[in-house]
Amino acid sequence: MDNLTKKDFEVIFDVLNVYDPNDISHVYPEMGEGEFMSQLNSAWRKVLDIVSEPNDVITENYSVDMRRKN
Repeated sequence: MDNLTKKDFEVIFDVLNVYDPNDISHVYPEMGEGEFMSQLNSAWRKVLDIVSEPNDVITENYSVDMRRKN
């Protein structure tokens, strides 16, 4: 099995970042519950640590703004 690349983790982060429990809870109610949301938040932070770099800024809507000093 291939290892995940940084680009793979960026895609995962984007998906986690836009997750809205209201979009899926009618199909999978447990994916809107507090326990799942807590796990999602934990995963989001772990992936954020992988994709972010020292000069990145986390914007108000929790996306990663890839600002780098040149």
